[in-house]
Amino acid sequence: MQFNQIEALLEKYYNGQTSLPEEAQLREFFLKTKLLPDHLKAHAAAFQFYAHEQTVEMDKFLADDWLFAKIEQPSMAAEPATPTTRNVFTAYSWQIAASITLLLVAFWAGSYFKPASQLTSGTAPLATQQEKAETPAPPAEEVAPVIEEPALASAKSAPIEPEPAAETQARASKARPRKGIVLASNVTQVASASDRLQLISQEMPAQGLTPQENQKVMRLLIKTMQQDDNVNVRLAACEALYQFKDQKEARQAFIQALGTQTDPMMQLTLIDIVISLKEKRALPQLQQLANQENVLPIIKHKAQEGLGTLI
Repeated sequence: MQFNQIEALLEKYYNGQTSLPEEAQLREFFLKTKLLPDHLKAHAAAFQFYAHEQTVEMDKFLADDWLFAKIEQPSMAAEPATPTTRNVFTAYSWQIAASITLLLVAFWAGSYFKPASQLTSGTAPLATQQEKAETPAPPAEEVAPVIEEPALASAKSAPIEPEPAAETQARASKARPRKGIVLASNVTQVASASDRLQLISQEMPAQGLTPQENQKVMRLLIKTMQQDDNVNVRLAACEALYQFKDQKEARQAFIQALGTQTDPMMQLTLIDIVISLKEKRALPQLQQLANQENVLPIIKHKAQEGLGTLI
């Protein structure tokens, strides 16, 4: 079979458009063909892994002796379960008694707290009226006529000149809240994981911040993505850090986290990020995930797919 036909079948396979005979044809080709070009070796590893997993599962079911245990203990299987008797009338009586007790407690609470509230609400207007009656009215002050000076009159008659646009923009930029600075100063002080997640998930536009402020926010997100105890907070920091994808420090942080993070959700997210960034420096980390034993099959498959894309 020509390699171009295999590549066409692989494209249909990853798009979910292959039939069962075509998938069997792909498995047979990758299991029997030893000499493969470099761009097909990653796909061969995936199909060999699937075949190995199927063989292990079949051996496991064939080796189980649960059927023989069923045959050796027929009496236990045939013995009927002892029905549990329940006094329905007693349970119903307890429910009625609990309902009556709850109603009595509610009536007692209403009769106990209602007079105090009525007394308070009834005496409040009376006290207010007495205070109003006792408060003497302030004496009427005589208003002297205001004589405008010539300079004041000329200032009032002169038109008010508008402020320049540059000064207005400068004043608005000073009054604008720095969301990145607020995040940088508060996220390390928040103890609750939900509060940290809400703070990181807020909109944090990079526009309007100085380069030093952007650098501070980026480094804080990198630290949170790598060191926070909560996986949801780390995921939110990873997604927020993606807006700095053009920065060399952020790309290096994604590659480093791909080699250190062990949570499956973080691994899948980081694999998608390095594939979208076409970061070939992450090939060793992807190769390590594809060959690691204590990794979920979906992580291995995703890492192998990333190897095939970046190579």
